[in-house]
Amino acid sequence: MEINITSKRAYLNKVFKERVNKKLDHLGAFFREKTVAHVVAVDENGHATIELTIKSGLLHLRAQKTTLNFIESFDLALGAIMQQLRKNKTKLEKSFKAKINDDYDKFLQDEWEAGTEGECQDSEAEYKIVKSKKFFVKPMNVQEAVLQMNLVAHEFFVFLDSETNEPNIVYRRRDGAYGLIAATATLG
Repeated sequence: MEINITSKRAYLNKVFKERVNKKLDHLGAFFREKTVAHVVAVDENGHATIELTIKSGLLHLRAQKTTLNFIESFDLALGAIMQQLRKNKTKLEKSFKAKINDDYDKFLQDEWEAGTEGECQDSEAEYKIVKSKKFFVKPMNVQEAVLQMNLVAHEFFVFLDSETNEPNIVYRRRDGAYGLIAATATLG
């Protein structure tokens, strides 16, 4: 497993880095394909935040945890990743045994662009775009989209409906259920 550890406004000691490498190397044994783990440590006003992202072939997992120290935050983030794997094990096995489009890897490897600042022509309000993101959108059904949303631990997920080929959004509601926003080019 390739492990990348970076920090923002934080000093990471040798003990922390060794712990991260040991635990992630152990986790790497469970993945068949080349696996890359990104660990980002951020000091936010005395709070230690760890952003952990693991990419292995078609699988893309993400967790973010904040505590008062980096070791505890890392352990909680790794626990969240393990929970995601356990929770979705059966669905993952079924999904990845199905036929898979080669372009799907492009979707999972999001292309983050540098933040851009946009200026609105409207004199009454200025809208500032601080970040933009482009990604490949694969046609899929709603169940696949919910699974992918859960794997990346996001609150929403954009996808193309495989039946209508229209962009849709699934999202997690406050009550724990899921919602669907279906876009259409016509009213009605």
